[in-house]
Amino acid sequence: MKLLFLGTGAADRMNLEQDSDFLNKDHRRCSCALLGDHVMIDCGPHALNSLKIAQIPLTNITDIIITHRHADHFNISAINEIAKNGGVRLWLREGDAVECDAEITYMRLFETYQIGEFSVVGVPANHEPATFPQHLCISDGDKKLFYALDGAWILNDAASFVKQAEFDAIVLDATIGDYSGDMRLGEHNSIPMIRLMVDSMRTLKVVRGDTSVILSHIACCLHKNYVETCKIVENDGFTVAYDGLELIV
Repeated sequence: MKLLFLGTGAADRMNLEQDSDFLNKDHRRCSCALLGDHVMIDCGPHALNSLKIAQIPLTNITDIIITHRHADHFNISAINEIAKNGGVRLWLREGDAVECDAEITYMRLFETYQIGEFSVVGVPANHEPATFPQHLCISDGDKKLFYALDGAWILNDAASFVKQAEFDAIVLDATIGDYSGDMRLGEHNSIPMIRLMVDSMRTLKVVRGDTSVILSHIACCLHKNYVETCKIVENDGFTVAYDGLELIV
């Protein structure tokens, strides 16, 4: 299973100027990823620019899964631009309501949807309810990925669902830096929070000893630079995502 990080920043990067490459690991665009070669996870204000840098034609995109409807993850103009040639499906959590040029499917939590070669289940996320947040459990029949950006901790129902799943990789929200006492604990993770979570996930057999733990949705205004952040989590074995990182699960 291939995951290409098209953007690894948080909402503080909304006004980032468009770039022509992925060379600067501290120049983070709003969070967006490409699953396989054709399924996008979120589609924010930098998505079209990121696809251009990655040399992914818009016609390759068949599906766009939205984790929630904050503006750094959902940009209707970008979605319509991708969908203008037809055949693009937009996946949203049930209860939301959107008008766009893509074919819309509303996902019920805890139900499995076949999106191309991937089985995808949405589970509730601890984020602003009005944005219809969901984390994603993704499988290609061989490998399993937990994609959990924009949401603090893991809600009880979600934890019960993923218990003993033994994911091959987990992508966790890391909006907050390496400190305690941030006011965002009800919607975002800090590095100390992630350490606690991963230890508990091992106890619940959500992750194994060889599970890749990747940190993304990084607010540059709350973190040190990329090199320093990598050193902070080096002993934890965490990977700090950057724009252009390609992960093979």
